[in-house]
Order: sequence, then structure tokens, then C-alpha cells
Amino acid sequence: MEYFSLEHDQRLEAIGGSITFPEQVVQGFEHAEDFQTAVVKPGRKQGYSCIIEHPVFLVSDEIHQIFSRFAPDMKSKTVQVLNPSTYSQDTYYMLDLPEIDCISLTHSMIEKGFVKKLVINEEPVENQPIFRIKSLIRPSLVVRLDVAEALLRTSLYGLKIQRILTEAGVEHE
Repeated sequence: MEYFSLEHDQRLEAIGGSITFPEQVVQGFEHAEDFQTAVVKPGRKQGYSCIIEHPVFLVSDEIHQIFSRFAPDMKSKTVQVLNPSTYSQDTYYMLDLPEIDCISLTHSMIEKGFVKKLVINEEPVENQPIFRIKSLIRPSLVVRLDVAEALLRTSLYGLKIQRILTEAGVEHE
């Protein structure tokens, strides 16, 4: 099976720093209410991105709809981002995803706690369509090939999709 990481496209400005999030949202999924409101900071320009990585990992409504098709039991909480200066709002979702310890210690390159080359062991993943990799400093969202293909068929803005090597793939190279 092939897997891909989803992250904010670094060529675009990260928008998470322009938003004031409630403390419950920043503390994580288990602390947040089912519906939360966040506000764009006064004087800050708010662009749109389909993914926010920092200070909390959120996905847009479009991504949430796609994920729901592949993981119908996935729990989520709504975060409405309001921009008072433009009278606009965008809907994002916090996701409760499994964290899987699947970094291949024999094939990955890790220096000073940072992963230089990520290779995952497929065995603990057990064909999960969407998951997070446990013990990474930076949040990492991983999707199966079929989920990545569904995302690529839509016009999502600000999303970077990158193939992740698996132990089986490394051994065949």
C-alpha cells in the first residue's frame, strides 16, 4: 500500500498565527467543545488555506467531507473562523485520528529528534485510511493512496501531498 503525508504548502503564508483560538482548542481534541469559534486577529490579513497546522491541526470542510467517505466513524469537532473586518467565516474541523507508532527505525534517518528521511512500517498501520504518526515533533497527517487520489481530484488550496516511503518500498528499490 502507498501512503502520503498532508501538510500546509510552505510556499504560502501560514494562517494559524493570524487567528486567536480558544484555549480549549489549543489544548487538543479532548478539551474542545463540539463547536468552537476562533477569530482573526485585528489588523491581520486572513487568507484561505484548506489546512491549518499551527497552533492546532485543522482541515477545511472540503477535506473533512472527503475524509468522512473513507473513515465514516472518524470523530470531529467544528471550529468556525470569523473575520470581523471582512464579515467572512470559514469552517474547519479538528479530527480525532488514531496515532500510530509506525516509524521504521531501520530505514528512517533521525537526527537530533528530527526525521530527515521518513520510512514507515506498514504492519502497525493495518490499512488505516487516515492517521497520525506517533512521536513526531511536527504534526503529521498520513493518508492512504485512495484518499490522496480523492483529494487530488478536487481543487484544494494550500495543500501539499507528498509520498511517504514504506519499508516494503525501500527494500524493492
